[in-house]
Amino acid sequence: MKLIAFVILLGICTLSYSQETVQIDKRAINYYSEQEIKEMPVLKILQTNYLFRESFIIPDEFKQTLNSENVDGFKLGAFRKEKERVKISIDIEKEEKLSSNKYVILLSYEEVDKALNDIKAKNQ
Repeated sequence: MKLIAFVILLGICTLSYSQETVQIDKRAINYYSEQEIKEMPVLKILQTNYLFRESFIIPDEFKQTLNSENVDGFKLGAFRKEKERVKISIDIEKEEKLSSNKYVILLSYEEVDKALNDIKAKNQ
């Protein structure tokens, strides 16, 4: 009986700890209220972070000059295609006239959906 209680307590402590240590990407404040972020489940935080941080590729030639923290994967998602990757000028994100040749490659909806489902499967 003591062992069962210990296992349950350990599980609760682990869940509490993981929720406290998972931080949402700072860019989320542009899309979610502070209250929504506070109430967001860990799974949604992980998926949201993926969209901001990993749903695009910075080509090797721009990795030294383009900071991934300045790329808004949420905003650029409007240009995403179902089954193919899309090359998007980084200036589009800033809503400026095209002034550089820098771009990112957006993963397809299919690739993003698979990654989000993988995150869900690993964290259930």
